[in-house]
Amino acid sequence: MKSNAAAMNYRVIYLCGIIALLLAMRPSGAQSESPGVRTIAGSGVLNMNDGPALSGSFLVPTGIAVAHDGTMYVSDEAGQRIRAIKDGKLSTVAGSGVLGLLGMSVLGGYRDGPALTARFNHPMGLAIGIDGALYVADAKNKMIRKVDHGVVTTVVTGLTSPEDIAFDRAGNLWIADYGGGVKRWDGHKVTASPLPNISYKVIAVSVSHDMDDPKLIVVTAEAVVEYDVKEAATAGPAPYTGRVSLIPIPSDGWTFGTPRQIVALGKHQAVYSDPVTNTVRYLRFNVPPLASQPYTTRLAGGPDYKGADNAGFADGADARFHSPRGILVQGNTIAVADAGNRRIRTLPLPRFRTQEYGLEGAAPYDSAHYEIALVGASNVFFDSHDDNDSICGVIERRLNASHRFAKPVRCHTHRIDGAFMYQIWDYIGNYLTFRHVDAYVITSAFNWVDTKFLSSARKMLDSTKSRLMLVWYPSSQDVSDSEDLVQRQTDFVSFPDDMSAKRAAEARRVKSALSGIKKLATYDLFEDLVRYEKGPGLPLYNENDTHMIARGNVFVGNHIAGALLRTFAPDSR
Repeated sequence: MKSNAAAMNYRVIYLCGIIALLLAMRPSGAQSESPGVRTIAGSGVLNMNDGPALSGSFLVPTGIAVAHDGTMYVSDEAGQRIRAIKDGKLSTVAGSGVLGLLGMSVLGGYRDGPALTARFNHPMGLAIGIDGALYVADAKNKMIRKVDHGVVTTVVTGLTSPEDIAFDRAGNLWIADYGGGVKRWDGHKVTASPLPNISYKVIAVSVSHDMDDPKLIVVTAEAVVEYDVKEAATAGPAPYTGRVSLIPIPSDGWTFGTPRQIVALGKHQAVYSDPVTNTVRYLRFNVPPLASQPYTTRLAGGPDYKGADNAGFADGADARFHSPRGILVQGNTIAVADAGNRRIRTLPLPRFRTQEYGLEGAAPYDSAHYEIALVGASNVFFDSHDDNDSICGVIERRLNASHRFAKPVRCHTHRIDGAFMYQIWDYIGNYLTFRHVDAYVITSAFNWVDTKFLSSARKMLDSTKSRLMLVWYPSSQDVSDSEDLVQRQTDFVSFPDDMSAKRAAEARRVKSALSGIKKLATYDLFEDLVRYEKGPGLPLYNENDTHMIARGNVFVGNHIAGALLRTFAPDSR
């Protein structure tokens, strides 16, 4: 009983701590709870006034970090100061100097000592060390400074232009040294990290704090790159041997933007600020050979394609930003240093759904849940980022809402880009058969079913308790790439009627081949998609692609869930 009471007390203390941290990010009595983006500090006036957070002012807020007690620190790059937001108040905690004649900036300088008389020269990235102190990337002084108990000291010198910093769980400080590459400071000495695919033009760094697989994300002028933290920390003179995911930054910038600062979320995910499209964005890395393409989507800000014309200021669901820079994630909240608007803004962090790769799972498979593995090519997890617009999320939500399964339903997405059926089945045999899986759902085209798959499927289903549903997943060539017969690009696809005879013949062949396999069900999406296209529905597919957009994912998820309810519920094993 004592151990249970102690555990409960710990949970209560932990929960209270999280609530306190989130409340500390809100100014007291400031704004109504509107959905989307909120301003928590800064009036937009060009100045350096302290006081109530919403009436205080910044010159160019650039970096941002949150301490263990909930204090949010902001580097005011043009003001050569470090500001703090706590309990609805904005204050200056380090830095000094007077405004220049134009009233737009403070002349940079260098001085250690008492924090309020210390001098900085373009303070940018901020990070909280494991010692609880605040560390500052002092860019034009070419050093890292430390603010602790009202005193500023210099801890790293000899850099080129440090713009961003991040600590890993081991206490190493990673430095984005623009012009000098990635550096690592272990508390005693600085080591240059000769990581592959990195230019010297390093803009930002971030470290995820996964217990099992922490990642280092580096942003350069040309690419966003993900490394294994442990491998990167020990690379030194030895070659780096960990996996690398590299995403080149497109030259047009509009669909990806230009990341300025980034936060690694773990599981190959990140959020970043984008001053080019004036948006806050989500990024999911590609994980070769399973997922060959990265994915990014806008979380807040105006349309991607507007770029600089998109700049503005508005809170709420239709928020606008102007050159967002510093970014952090605290609990379920994203905070952004909106430099052009001279404000600190917050927005909700969505609950992102992750795809799973091999033995790396987002959630464990166990006997307490009805476990469904959704396995297929890129269509199973394309243009999805949360439970609301992913196929698996929709399936899980609808099956649980039906209350027809004896156990809670949990759906896992396994994406294998460009995979044929025998490759998908090899994946199931190598990885998923080691787990408790109640039902496999495989999305496929008719012509992917071959004799090798049929033989393997019969043997495995006869030897396990799992069931299998094959979903015939038409691509846009089969139905429509725009869901509008008038807008169809006939040089890219055929009309549905042109393919109906061939498709019917394929369906007969496959159904004949599958007959007699126990615990196997099939579902063909084609007729449902044709009925949808005959109506006034909005597009489901990308304009020039064979993948569904988010609306299409919801459509597919609901129809697969309906087929599962007709076939597999209630559980009759």
